Amino acid sequence: MKIAIINWTGRDQNWGCQATSHGLIEDIRDALGRDQAFEFHPVWLGRLSYGDRIAMRYFSRFIEKYMCTTTHSPKEQRWFRILNWLVYKGDVSRVRNADVVMFMAEGRLRGNDPLYYGNRLMMLPFLAATQFGKEILSLNQTVALGNSKTFPGILFNVFRQFRYVAFREPVSVRFFQENGFDEAVLFPDSAFRTQPSSKTLPELVTPAPQKRLLGITGSEEYDHEYRMEYLKMLCDYANRNQLQVCGLFWKPRWIKSLEEAHAAVGGPPPVFPVRGADYRDIARILAESALLIGGRY
Repeated sequence: MKIAIINWTGRDQNWGCQATSHGLIEDIRDALGRDQAFEFHPVWLGRLSYGDRIAMRYFSRFIEKYMCTTTHSPKEQRWFRILNWLVYKGDVSRVRNADVVMFMAEGRLRGNDPLYYGNRLMMLPFLAATQFGKEILSLNQTVALGNSKTFPGILFNVFRQFRYVAFREPVSVRFFQENGFDEAVLFPDSAFRTQPSSKTLPELVTPAPQKRLLGITGSEEYDHEYRMEYLKMLCDYANRNQLQVCGLFWKPRWIKSLEEAHAAVGGPPPVFPVRGADYRDIARILAESALLIGGRY
């Protein structure tokens, strides 16, 4: 059996993405039975390629119009296949030859940036459902519409072509159901399948921790001023409660901000995951922390 997963992010820098993708593999093994062999084809969307830029710069309006409906001329269908080849390249053939096609958008269904996230992300599953006759199983995702006027129509039309549609939190499920999409269901993020690594805390963070940890996760949604106030407050809280801050970030700007916040407040130096730590290592750090502060959106 050949299984293609569109937007598999198991190689991403983001530890949450790694956990979700590898957790989905465990979900598949449970569904098929542990003795059932399968061939796995990951479709990974990384940085924008030259083909992406051509498709989105010159054909973005055509792509939006095409994905708003299921009635297309043969010429339109042909152009949509060509644009998919520009964006996805050889993955188009892998999806066409797969027995099962799965799609997980995670946090990339964003109406405020539909070209890079939403529309680009949904092109191949829409092609697979409408031209290749594939039954798409879609899960591990959240919807963030932003202020886009066209994105909701595209979103609903694309997802109506799928056999199974699940979201990882109730807000997205409720949004779909309130708009007449009764088939949407709640399915927890596959990241919850993660088993922490067996490594010890001194092996996983640097410098060596002096106290129990206050783990801090971040979000790219915060501006610099807010981020600094947030981190100074947490550094101060850690000092007053005999804790040491641990920055669970992979983005350099968050690491730099925490170092600057600590310099302003004082106390034991912040610790960070060692280079090369994966999602299982991060799960161990989370499990060993005395307190975790985080959130997104």
